[in-house]
Amino acid sequence: MSSRRKAPPAGKAPGAPKESKAIKGPIITPQALGIVFAIAALIILGVMISNNNKANAEIASIGQQIKSEEANITTYTTKGKKKDEADKLNKALKTKLNSLDYLFLDDDSSLVPFWEQTLLPLIDQDMQPTGESKIFADTHTFQINMAMRPFDTLPTGRFFDNSADVFKIHYEPEQNGQPIETPIDTRPTKFLEPYSVRLEGFRGSYTDVKNFVKHLQMARQKDTLIVVHCLRSDESKNNVGAFQADTEWKIQLTVYFMNSERPAEGDAPPAAPGSKSC
Repeated sequence: MSSRRKAPPAGKAPGAPKESKAIKGPIITPQALGIVFAIAALIILGVMISNNNKANAEIASIGQQIKSEEANITTYTTKGKKKDEADKLNKALKTKLNSLDYLFLDDDSSLVPFWEQTLLPLIDQDMQPTGESKIFADTHTFQINMAMRPFDTLPTGRFFDNSADVFKIHYEPEQNGQPIETPIDTRPTKFLEPYSVRLEGFRGSYTDVKNFVKHLQMARQKDTLIVVHCLRSDESKNNVGAFQADTEWKIQLTVYFMNSERPAEGDAPPAAPGSKSC
């Protein structure tokens, strides 16, 4: 029996320690963790500020709504207390207007009678037409359909050079092939709507013109309220001051359509006396 020891395996030195793996360092360092916390704090702070701004804006909006509603409540309460008085006043005004409606034009159907039964007869009565006599009027469009009388709407145009331009017609056709059986409501869309007329080249003395204006403004039944803004004699006729001699005149006047169902606008009527010039 041999007493020799066995040789150690090849490649390993006798008594050499085992190899050990190096331990990896921590992934999150205190510095990185601090940066993460700082970013998170900034994000949270931004969200809080944004939410706070939204909340403040919403509070301000709600505050404005509350003020608006409070103002409406005050207005409605005040109006409610005066409703009975307003109803009485409204009824009294309508009664008064209905008693004076003959002074105003109502709708398209009253315009032709104004020309043919009021203004033109008065011109023929008090003034003398000449070869230079002209009448200028605001353009008016007659609204018609087959339920109305569409071909009896134009006044006599002997003093108008452009009757077709002054008196126009808009025809409302049938719908879906069916004729319309209801006449069109041709009342004005406003409480008062002025309709202006200018007379030029009509001859007369001062007395004739005075009588003409007087007859225009007389408030008899079936007369229309006519405002005479101005009158001027023709200076080219070389007879200024000779009031009893015939001369040619320019006269500016206004008549009004009225729709009592519409609210009045403003404190002064449109085309008030003196608002137009010769």
